[in-house]
Amino acid sequence: MDDRTTSGTYKLASKYTDLVEKKGMYRIKYRVYHTLYSTNVVTLTDPFIITIIDPCDNPVSVTPSTLSAQEYTITQSAFTYEVPAYVSNPTWCAITYTYSITDAAGSAALTFDQTTRTFTFN
Repeated sequence: MDDRTTSGTYKLASKYTDLVEKKGMYRIKYRVYHTLYSTNVVTLTDPFIITIIDPCDNPVSVTPSTLSAQEYTITQSAFTYEVPAYVSNPTWCAITYTYSITDAAGSAALTFDQTTRTFTFN
């Protein structure tokens, strides 16, 4: 949107979008003519650049969920625990869930499905 309705001011705005695939740099040139004199045309010689950014590229805020302490006894049947979803801001930013184990011997006792955020102990 190009708004020059107030003398001496200039506003250029674009529509809001959640489509992150539109991020990038866009070179723009104006071509202007008067509606009553369409042959009198002026085109901006040097383009200006508008950059559309993905707010997920920079650190976003992530609100953690409350995790419940879990206990598993080796002789039990398999036990699952689903990690409650965290919330990102903006909400469409993807969150990657990972984990680490302080004692490597414990890694054989569990698996983690990142898609469902589920640990399976067995």
